[in-house]
Amino acid sequence: GAGAYSPPTWVGSTLLFAFESFPKYRVRRWTEQDGSKELVGFGSDTSKGAGFPGSDGKDLVWIQGEGLGPADSVFPTRSIMTSVFSSDPAEIKARRLRSWTPPPVGTPVVAPVVGCGKAAFPFLYGATDPTDEGLLVVRLADGVSWILPNIAGVGGGWSAPIAITCEEVFAMFRGPNGVDTIRRVRLDSLGPGEPPD
Repeated sequence: GAGAYSPPTWVGSTLLFAFESFPKYRVRRWTEQDGSKELVGFGSDTSKGAGFPGSDGKDLVWIQGEGLGPADSVFPTRSIMTSVFSSDPAEIKARRLRSWTPPPVGTPVVAPVVGCGKAAFPFLYGATDPTDEGLLVVRLADGVSWILPNIAGVGGGWSAPIAITCEEVFAMFRGPNGVDTIRRVRLDSLGPGEPPD
């Protein structure tokens, strides 16, 4: 009866996905050996939630919410979190990288991509100005981030990240004519970045 979104991502022989049934948000994983188990969760505490997972098999990232009250529809505090990846929940050691400003903690339609100590998130939800939306790249060592904004007046813009390497990030981009293309951006062209908050 609960949704599994993101869509699910294979990490070796582990299937990583989000479990969503408001107000309960959890990151789960499935293996052939022991089926589906909670990977990032908080037991019966629904004031906290986790969703939007991604991993390259070395690092795990997700969005975590806190402070959800009975009258809330979104988590008041939202953060990008990371841990060394493991399929064993006991080995997940959460570390906060920076705030997540879009309202959802639950998973949008695409998962973040992770690679070479960085993660790329679609940053498309909750902005009132389309130039505040785009693609968010976060360095996992220290939470420094870069946003590749959508271009004002062009229409379309960044959507799903596809891959991130040590040198480049690759993502879908919808042009003003409505045609999707793949663009790549050199990470060393992004400047010094924003420090974590």
